[in-house]
Amino acid sequence: MSGGGWRPWAERYKPCVAMVLVQLFYSLVDMALKTAYGLGMRPIVFVAYRQGIAAAALLLASLATRGLTLRPMAVGSRAFALLFLASLASATGQYFYFMGLQLASPSMARATTNLAPGITFAIAAVIGLEKVDLRSSRSIAKIVGTVVCLAGAMLMAFFKGPKLLGALLLPATDDWVRGGIYLMGNAFCFSIWYILQASIACTLA
Repeated sequence: MSGGGWRPWAERYKPCVAMVLVQLFYSLVDMALKTAYGLGMRPIVFVAYRQGIAAAALLLASLATRGLTLRPMAVGSRAFALLFLASLASATGQYFYFMGLQLASPSMARATTNLAPGITFAIAAVIGLEKVDLRSSRSIAKIVGTVVCLAGAMLMAFFKGPKLLGALLLPATDDWVRGGIYLMGNAFCFSIWYILQASIACTLA
């Protein structure tokens, strides 16, 4: 590579490489969890541990940066209600995701996360947060993308191909359709979570 070696290339493509690595790590975690579920771990137990450990870690970090006092973290009743609903949507979505992962496959679980942008757009358009103009190419692109996402998720939910890994690693506990419904529920919950995040940001601004 002329003109400065590999550093300009690395700086230019670093965000893309980072996103690919994040998806790779997510895929590895999904495969590990699928194996753990086959060995008897329950999704609700994992969600409880995950949420509890995360809440404790974030609370301690917040206290450490605020002189061990809760007063600067006080919010109004409306903001608290939105935060509670957002947390409930997030926890419910995680439970749906892990139930879907247990019943379906890691590849299907990872693919259905792409439903969230389309569902978010649909909900935002219904409640008036997103303007839809059929004369606008941006609106048409969003509508087409939403339809393609939903069609792809439905195809993955009802079409089951051969396993790439043997039954020794991933025990046969599959229920493809029910797993797909859970995974779509996860995408719906996280779409609600995204919309609530916007309301929380406006309330706390």
